[in-house]
Amino acid sequence: MQKYLTFFLILFGFHFSTALRVGFSSEKWVVTQTPHFDVHHSAQQQDLGLYYAHVAEIAYSQLSTVFSNKPDKVTLIINDSTDSSNGYATVLPYPLIMIYPVQINNQETLSEAGEWARELLTHELTHIFQMYPTNGFYKWLRPIFGSIISPNMITPSWWKEGMAIEMETRFSPQGRSRSNLHSATIRSLVNDGVLTSFTLAEANETLKTWPYGNRPYFFGSMMMSEIAADGGPSAINHIVERQSERFPYFLDAPIKEAIDRSYQNEFYKVIDTQTKQAQKQINTLKTVPLTPITAVDDTLLSSRHPRYNENLKILALIGQKKSGTEILFYKWNDSEKKYSIDPEQKKLSGTLGTFEFHPTEPKIIFSKIDAVSSKENFSDLYIYDLNTKEETQITHSSRAREPYFSIDGNDAIFISTADGQTSLKKFNFKTEKIATLLKSNLSERITQAIYLSQDLLLINVRNKVGEQMVYQLNLEDKTKLHLPEAPRQVSFMKKTNDQIYFTDTANGVSNIYSSPATKNIFKTVTPESHLLTGALSFDISNQKRFASLVGSQGTKVYELGVQSTPVTLPKIENEIARRYKFVEPAEVHLTTTQGDYSIWPLILPHYWIPFIGTSSSNKGYFVQAQTSGNDPLNLHTYQASLTYESDLNKIGFNFAYLNSVFDWEIEALALQTQKVFGTSSQTIFQKNSYALGILPDVFQISKSFTLGFGFQYNKIDDSFLTTEHSGYFIHAIYKTFEQKVFQYFPMSGWGASLKYENMKAQKDLGLSLGDYSQASTTMTAYFSKWLPEDHSMMFKVDGLYNFNQISSRFGTSNTQFPIASDGLISQFALRGYQSGQFFGSQLFTATAEYRFPIKQIHRGSGTNPFFVKTLTGAIVFDGLAAKGFGVNEFDSYIPIKLSEQYWNTGVEARLSTTIGYFIPMNFILGYYLPFSPHFAKSGQTALSLQLGGF
Repeated sequence: MQKYLTFFLILFGFHFSTALRVGFSSEKWVVTQTPHFDVHHSAQQQDLGLYYAHVAEIAYSQLSTVFSNKPDKVTLIINDSTDSSNGYATVLPYPLIMIYPVQINNQETLSEAGEWARELLTHELTHIFQMYPTNGFYKWLRPIFGSIISPNMITPSWWKEGMAIEMETRFSPQGRSRSNLHSATIRSLVNDGVLTSFTLAEANETLKTWPYGNRPYFFGSMMMSEIAADGGPSAINHIVERQSERFPYFLDAPIKEAIDRSYQNEFYKVIDTQTKQAQKQINTLKTVPLTPITAVDDTLLSSRHPRYNENLKILALIGQKKSGTEILFYKWNDSEKKYSIDPEQKKLSGTLGTFEFHPTEPKIIFSKIDAVSSKENFSDLYIYDLNTKEETQITHSSRAREPYFSIDGNDAIFISTADGQTSLKKFNFKTEKIATLLKSNLSERITQAIYLSQDLLLINVRNKVGEQMVYQLNLEDKTKLHLPEAPRQVSFMKKTNDQIYFTDTANGVSNIYSSPATKNIFKTVTPESHLLTGALSFDISNQKRFASLVGSQGTKVYELGVQSTPVTLPKIENEIARRYKFVEPAEVHLTTTQGDYSIWPLILPHYWIPFIGTSSSNKGYFVQAQTSGNDPLNLHTYQASLTYESDLNKIGFNFAYLNSVFDWEIEALALQTQKVFGTSSQTIFQKNSYALGILPDVFQISKSFTLGFGFQYNKIDDSFLTTEHSGYFIHAIYKTFEQKVFQYFPMSGWGASLKYENMKAQKDLGLSLGDYSQASTTMTAYFSKWLPEDHSMMFKVDGLYNFNQISSRFGTSNTQFPIASDGLISQFALRGYQSGQFFGSQLFTATAEYRFPIKQIHRGSGTNPFFVKTLTGAIVFDGLAAKGFGVNEFDSYIPIKLSEQYWNTGVEARLSTTIGYFIPMNFILGYYLPFSPHFAKSGQTALSLQLGGF
């Protein structure tokens, strides 16, 4: 148990931190100071830093009307290193918000946001205000233990995310709770009769069923909106303050005091309220016949962005499979009367944006986010030829998305996202040059642009209050004309022949409309669909109509039937949108100061964690104190722990430091541990290890590859003999596998870790204790091809090989069970035998597992901090070979050779759970049959714990 808890504490200390530094060593960073924020930003982005400083102070002022207990200063980092819009907040080790300022794109679920920075900062600052308070006896503990005493961190995800969405909705013109997508999702769930099947317990979880990781946001927003409606904004502050004085996991008292109702009963009320409101909307919409729809591909988890090419008779869309996102090409199968995937086309996958067909050639242009350096993930444009099956990248680090071909196909326009702004640019295929056509300000964003003619563009700009403003841009004289007649929620514009098609929410549902592409465009608008939920994107040709529609199983592409649509569609009201009356806040006039970036004083420790448990021999107690820290840019990160084991009367420590000031990182490690070998009469080894390493940036070799090398010193003391060695090492890691959120296990890919050490003895103690060199490795591979759906094979080899005739004290030993799931961690697991039963200077273990799902359980109760997710099974095989010793039942040390192998097989049932709202833990019940009776005579049933994937 000690190992599990030690690992968990290390994880908890770094839960919101990452060792990856922000920016490159060549960049100069500055700090803009405001009354409540230290805004860290690149010196080259002064305007962006000042803009976010201004927006942050407005958010602080607005949220201060709700929350009474908040930090005086918050560290805010503007990290423009990715084209994935996001951010995060933490109070550990100090109040910090990391913002990725790239503007949200037109394909995201948050695309209805107005001023993106305002909604994002309001959301993240709410997390700071909700997690910061300490009341009651916690007020006495925080001065002693530091920022780790933040009781509201240990609350359900829906509690935290729902509250943040409530504040972003209350203090912005848009916000997710009033969005049309949110309303459409509820309507789809009610129409299909599945809203009532969800529980409050699963609202905290990321599960393998829709809505996947969006559960805390979706259900949490409805919960907090209802709480605010019942008790006012003061109810939110009340539950935050009262929860911050209560023991973790006891949540109901504060909410009962605020609104006289438990969270579970409030959830029932939410479901009932939302069902009634949605049913009212559905009844209104169904007073007029709905547009008939037919699903294109129900096997996909979700799909979007349909495009139909009439010349090629091909339908293409972006589909989400369990293995990832792909652009899929379909042809009509006349015999089966359905669209079937064209198997001849190349797999186009990754973090995809949008794509468009070339007007005359069998090609598409598409955008994709990918790593362009070890610290940057940017979106670029690619061309795919459907005839040659060749994929060609045409821009590099251009931060390009939403590509669109010109009428003649010689150019393509796209939206660029650098410096927190959006720019409309044009790429010429002949010259390969890029020209800027239009640039937005920081509070607005360009969402789409299409060609009306060869020299005339139609451009959509979402302003700070969330309205879509449409402009015409003449490419010849560069004049821009505003079209005030355009509806205020125009989106997904498409020109077909002499018509402009687009979506709008005029009747409360995102429907498709058309307008003649004439001089008086948008003067006459005609509905082209009447939908129950809403369209997020669509395509209309002369013959076909497709749309990606919101449904109870996610967004999927449907073919729309043709029928006459009424001129006026039935209109519905969004009850939540009607509840909020946004008032623009008073202008904040800031006086700022600016200075160079400094790591002080934030680099100093801000907390420490005490822990007491059983020692490694289970004959005494174990005491640990742990801390970690980092500066805002992660130029310096460290983790340190100090331990004491009573039965061994030994002190241990672990210190790890990473210096990322330079592009080649420097790592320093110091470790003192005690390990017990044997079964009854045990031998204690104390090991001291010190290392200094360099981690070069090898991204240009492969983004899946990491490398390190350096110098180390090892000292081993077993109370009878002390040995000391020093020398150099080199460590390489390659990894391509990962577990998707939709998967039970990793399904494909492989990885390997290889470390070579050359050690010289500090004193002559004999050949077996002298100089040695050794290699250690871990190799893992996953395979699922040709297996049933969701079944997977895992193969793993852990090895340590000394190239000299050296003592086993420089080797390693086996463990009984793997303590962590799926990674490149050497664990030397041999189930069916005891930990430490085999050890040697050369030791290898091999594992093969056939894994399969048994049942999705999805079971929890209210706000209880224990949730059962899935039950899976496995057939396992383990083998071990060693040059060293094995310990039998009589505690005798039996010499063993590599030519002798020890095997076992077994079956396991693995219960995947979440403990304490965020700790993934697998409970594994297994029966193991060892094949070496000399060391283990009979099969054994065992229950073990394993940290799941994070």
